[in-house]
This record gives sequence, C-alpha cells and structure tokens, in this order.
Amino acid sequence: MSNYDKCHECGSWVPRGETECPHCGSQQGVVSSLKGMLKQLRPQQTERKAGQLCVSCNKLVGMGDEVCPYCGVTQTSTRKAARAMTSILPADLSATHAIIFLLAALFLLPVLARSGDPSFEAGRYLGRGDPVTGYLMGALWSEAVAHGQYWRIVTASYLHFGIMHLAFNAYALNILGRLTEQLYGRGWFIFFYVITGIGAFTLSYLGHDVVMTAGASGPIFGLIGLGIVFCWRNRFANQQLLRTLVMWTVLSVVIGLALPVDNWAHGGGFITGAACGWLLPPELVTRGSAMNAMGRRLGWVSAAIVAGSFILCLMWAGSAQVT
Repeated sequence: MSNYDKCHECGSWVPRGETECPHCGSQQGVVSSLKGMLKQLRPQQTERKAGQLCVSCNKLVGMGDEVCPYCGVTQTSTRKAARAMTSILPADLSATHAIIFLLAALFLLPVLARSGDPSFEAGRYLGRGDPVTGYLMGALWSEAVAHGQYWRIVTASYLHFGIMHLAFNAYALNILGRLTEQLYGRGWFIFFYVITGIGAFTLSYLGHDVVMTAGASGPIFGLIGLGIVFCWRNRFANQQLLRTLVMWTVLSVVIGLALPVDNWAHGGGFITGAACGWLLPPELVTRGSAMNAMGRRLGWVSAAIVAGSFILCLMWAGSAQVT
C-alpha cells in the first residue's frame, strides 16, 4: 500500500496525511479531492471559452487572435457573424430542397394575398398563371426592365405560371440540384443557381422585343450546362451521366421548338452554366479550406442578392398601379 497520494491540482506525489501540496500549495483532503474531480469533469466557463474555431479552416485558435496561425485568414466580426448564422442551420440541410420550398411558397403566396381580390381567379392562376400576378410578383417584363426594374432579372427565376410549370421544374431541380451540391457543396450550388438565372433572363431580355417570362428552367439549363462540361472533362468515368444530360438537352430543345417556351432564357442559362463549369471545375473550387470558404461566402452573397431583389419588388408593388 502506497504512502503517497497524487495532488488533484498539479499531479505530483504528496505524502498521505499532508493537508497542503509541497509543490503547488493547494489544499489536500477529501473535500479538496472531490472539488478537483468535479473541476476535471466540468472545466470552468472561462476555460471552455478559451478558444474558438477559425472561420475558414475550422482549427482551434485563441479568443483574442485576429489572424489564424494555421491558414492566415483574418477573424473579422463579419466572418464570425456569418459563421454563427451557418452554425444555426443543420449540417445536412439541402440547398436544393430549400430552393424548391421557396419556389412553392412564392407560387402559393398570391392565392393567400389576393384571395379577397375580385379580379383574381385562383383556378386560372393555378392552372396556367396570371400575367397581372406575375407582373406584381417580379416576373421578367421587358418594358419594366427597360424603365430600370433590373431586379426582375433576378426574381424571375423563382416564379412560375401554373402548377404544372412549377412541378416540372421542381422535379428537374431536385435531380440536377442535388447532383451539383454533391460535386461543389452548398455555397457554390447557390451561387451557380443565382448566376445562371441572371444569365438566362439577361439573354431573354436582350433576345426579345417584348416579353413576360419567368421560371426556374433558366437556372436548370444552367445546371445542365455545368454538368455537361463536368462530364465531358471526366467522360471516361461519367459516360452514362453525360449521355443522360445530352438527351435532356436535345429533348428540351425539341419541346422548346414545339411549345411557346422561352428558348432565349434556356440558352442563356445553358451558356452561363457551361462557362461556370469550364472556369470553375469542382476539383478547383473544393481544393483547400480557402476555396470552400469562398464558396460559402458566395452562397451568402447570392442569397442576399435574391432577398434584396424581392425587397425592391415588394417596395415597388406597394405603390404599383395596375390597369
């Protein structure tokens, strides 16, 4: 049987019966030992907050460190706030499903908002859309854009004319969006959706004399273009997916020639998506923590652009005169 016990503070050996550690001066005994055990099980609040995760590489840095010693990224308050907002969201949240939910919510919103309007026919709106409602919600109308309502080039990607229009686009987005998220990550996917939508309706505006159009098919064609470029670069490993995307493109072009759809928007989205796929392949944008952090920032900036565009639309619609 040993005649020594370990000090609960410094871990040095103390002769049994001593009330004070000769090494660190801490009090010994049953009560002090219990306090030491509790302290090991539950550190003090100041100790638990002695570090934080870097906003870029996720490694532990000091609370007062302004620059991460591992990746060199400045720990600004803006980045910390963005990190806090990101941590609120579930780690497995799909941006694809979030966008589909947004499309459905914006489609159903007029049914609730205009339910008391005698000029609004819910059945007609749900069946094939309503031009007045589309105009108020932010659909692309060339004459309005020509008068400075450029935010319509952004908002048009989230509006639909009829429930079948919405259902078809939601089905396609569910497939292509999840594939893009797996390749690039959530932030880059949101960026690609927004930027290809802008490219789609910019070309639609430039290609038509007068047009009212909307729909997620513009950015969906952007994701198709992005996917085709990726599969072409890796065609020996993705031949089946490449054939499927090319078949989708050919079928969509045939349908576009037979039905009154916005082929200019489809082409604009496809070209923008293909350019993004060529300039920003997944092996580049997912290489290293800095590029991943850039993707997250671009995702937030893109979401802010969409939110700001709809705020401008709401401010305009509150004073709009529709005849």
